[in-house]
Amino acid sequence: MLSRRHFCCSGALAGTAASFGTAFAADQCAATTQQRQAALSPDDALAELKAGNERFLSQNMRNCDLLAQVRATAVGQFPFAAVIGCIDSRVPPELVFDQRIGDIFSARIAGNVADDDVVGSAEFATKLAGAKLIVVLGHSDCGAVKGAIDGVVLGRLTDLLNRIKPAMKLTGMLPGSTRRRTRTSCSRWRRRMPG
Repeated sequence: MLSRRHFCCSGALAGTAASFGTAFAADQCAATTQQRQAALSPDDALAELKAGNERFLSQNMRNCDLLAQVRATAVGQFPFAAVIGCIDSRVPPELVFDQRIGDIFSARIAGNVADDDVVGSAEFATKLAGAKLIVVLGHSDCGAVKGAIDGVVLGRLTDLLNRIKPAMKLTGMLPGSTRRRTRTSCSRWRRRMPG
């Protein structure tokens, strides 16, 4: 049984721990500032994304007040990375990298096709807005790739799927070739990005 002194002391320690936990959570949920963005290197940005993905995989994601983040970024945004990915609903970059509102730019297009609009968006993200890293996020079982393989014809989608076909030829579209398709996409990005 706890004495009154020990009970009071344990209450004070619990209160201190709760305050520290709240402060730590608030720091983890703070919006990226211009100073923090400027201090990060591309390697730091990649490490942030990898750490976030580890949190996602271990189901230990940050639980932040999203409305507070919206308010904190209302006057400006300072994302540290740009993620280019497919529109597939199973691979939302903000979630799989456990990032907050304002941390990353996210451009999504079916099949991860590097068209002029997406390349221009990546240029904006890095050259004007200060992002330190561009990630081309690949995934498995892509519906757009399957559509290109199957020769789907449907309005404007047909043109988009036709732009996937050169990558299909380069990779041989073997099962498990997601990594090769992603590398092919990265190579195309590098050729299209100026300087």
